[in-house]
Amino acid sequence: MSTDQALLTGQVVLVGYGRVGRRIAAMLREEHIPFVVADENRERIDALRKDGIPAVSGDASAPEVLIQAHIARAAMLVIAVPDAVSVRKMVEIAPTLNPTIAVVLRSHNEEEADLLASESRAKVFLGERELAHGMSEHIRLSYRGAMSAARP
Repeated sequence: MSTDQALLTGQVVLVGYGRVGRRIAAMLREEHIPFVVADENRERIDALRKDGIPAVSGDASAPEVLIQAHIARAAMLVIAVPDAVSVRKMVEIAPTLNPTIAVVLRSHNEEEADLLASESRAKVFLGERELAHGMSEHIRLSYRGAMSAARP
């Protein structure tokens, strides 16, 4: 696929276009942030390409897939897949292909999240922590608002 080189410099490489990846991609589009999707599902990749979104098919824990996504010139690698083994490989490979790349990833396991955060420069998001944080913030703000309204 022929893609404008301006979209392949300083872009986000988004690995995974499932439930989380689709939401991230929607925000990237809204913010006009260029991105390339890497996903193993060939049908998803074909659909993305039809929509004009740069996308590569394959397992992004393989260096050649990240290379096809132009990771060497990317600003950020966002890993939206939950597979801990693949995530570890990507976290190891990415800095060898682009020493300045910022890495953002998700984890479903607290131990793994803490280990990845301590071993790499990655910003790690743990689903349960993020959910608890968001709910707590909503409760804090809503409770204060409700208590203020209830006071005479």
